[in-house]
Amino acid sequence: MANGDFGKLHLVHIVEPVAAAYSMDIYAVNVSELQQEAITFAEQRLESMAKNLGLEVIICIPC
Repeated sequence: MANGDFGKLHLVHIVEPVAAAYSMDIYAVNVSELQQEAITFAEQRLESMAKNLGLEVIICIPC
């Protein structure tokens, strides 16, 4: 998409905190595991999209 140009295309996938989707009454759910699954899914999806577009893949997850 940016071939022959010095433009950049950034694909961003925002992963909302999973804990926000559950009430505090639910204590049997492993929220950190669900959060990691959501992040992993987002990484895989972005990587696939970038490869299909012929883009360089750089995964960056801020802490």
